[in-house]
This record gives sequence, C-alpha cells and structure tokens, in this order.
Amino acid sequence: LSWFAVSIPLCIVLNLVIWAWLVYCFQLPRADSPAVSWALQRERAGSSDSWTLEQYAVIAVSVGVVLLWCSSMELSQFFGDMGVLGIVPFAIFFGLGLLSKDDLNNF
Repeated sequence: LSWFAVSIPLCIVLNLVIWAWLVYCFQLPRADSPAVSWALQRERAGSSDSWTLEQYAVIAVSVGVVLLWCSSMELSQFFGDMGVLGIVPFAIFFGLGLLSKDDLNNF
C-alpha cells in the first residue's frame, strides 16, 4: 500500500492539470464557447437521460475489479496474479452480453 503515498497525490495534481487544460482548450469562462452552448441547449431541451441497467453493471464491475486489485495480496491464493483479475471484466461483460465478438475485433 506504500504506492498509494505516491499515486494519490500524483493523480490529484494530474487531474487538476488536465482540468485546467480542458478549461483553456474549451474556453469555458466564455458564455459563447461550444461546450457551454451545448450544455445549455441540452438543459433547455429538458434532457433527463436516466442511467440504464447496463451502465450500472459496468460501474459495479469496474469498482469490483479495482477493489479486487487493491486486495490482490490477500486474494492471490484464489485469483493468482493481478493480471488474471484483468480478465474478470471481459468475462463478465461478454457473459452479460454487453460486449460482442465484433467489439473484440475492433480493438
């Protein structure tokens, strides 16, 4: 868990740098920027897209795999190496029908 001491502050700093870059690229303080006008147009249209069951499944599987990776030392007797855990989301997504053979061929 010592890698958290480096990775968490680094991720926070990089997220702030990327956020500042996106604000600069999309010129967000301006009201006539494309990003702001698109968001306002969606809001005026009353778009309230609710999340689908597939989106909840993807989030649950992703969080589950991250938790398995965090506890991989304790669970190595069941799953083996951390690389094996990377196969778990593929198996679940193909099993649930969220991915197809065409998706695999398009990589």
